[in-house]
Amino acid sequence: MFMRRIIGLLMMVGVVGFVGCGGDKDSSTGPSEETTKWRKDLGEGFANSVQQTVDGGFIVTGGYVGFLLKTDDQGNQKWRKTIEVVGQCKSVQQTVDGGFVVTGYHDNDDNDYSEDYGLFLLKTDGQGNEEWRKNFGEGWGKSVQQTVDGGFVITGYDFDQEKDDGGFLLKTDGQGNEEWRKNLGGTSPNAIQQTVDGGFIVTGQDLPFHVFLLKTDGQGNEEWREKFQPGEGFSVQQTADGEFVVTGHEFYDIFLLKTNGLGNI
Repeated sequence: MFMRRIIGLLMMVGVVGFVGCGGDKDSSTGPSEETTKWRKDLGEGFANSVQQTVDGGFIVTGGYVGFLLKTDDQGNQKWRKTIEVVGQCKSVQQTVDGGFVVTGYHDNDDNDYSEDYGLFLLKTDGQGNEEWRKNFGEGWGKSVQQTVDGGFVITGYDFDQEKDDGGFLLKTDGQGNEEWRKNLGGTSPNAIQQTVDGGFIVTGQDLPFHVFLLKTDGQGNEEWREKFQPGEGFSVQQTADGEFVVTGHEFYDIFLLKTNGLGNI
């Protein structure tokens, strides 16, 4: 119960940061001086993921040479650490011990483009110093979350030619040791969240290029899957009423989609 409360707090901090991005007190009046509170340039690189931290600051990760960058609540850089990986760090989350967990992929061949990408999970302390790293074979890690049992769950895309190319869920213990892995064939997932019943909700893109929403139990076994309009889902949250909200794009148009607890509109 204690672990569940702390992880819930971390998730709420991230949601508050997301909700607060707008800045306008009344969007009907158009842009105002408060639309942008501040903007910081943080040097060269590709940023892929940001989360507000419990101290009110922010943690950012990206690539092409991986990095982890911490700022204060005004976006001023406090420290930046290089993650020794040629590839992309795609997702970061603060952990209950005050450290950080990162997933992404490294290029096994050091080429500009290759399907020989390796999935990794990396844990640091609160200053970005690496504590451990685990590799899980071919694939891209797209999204990571700490689970209520203190472990981690990753979703992403698998290039293993001995299996059907497609999405996966991978669950580890608190030291990054694999506990189970489930194939979500025919999908390219982008985001995952643990649900209040201990299961998981995933969104992304399936074939042929539609937004999907997929619910599993706590062992990654699929419970239901819904497909929506053409496009791609990039973020999903369970709402306070036990339902789900998804955002993404449909041919360069932004959408926000709300479903009931079974994924129905």
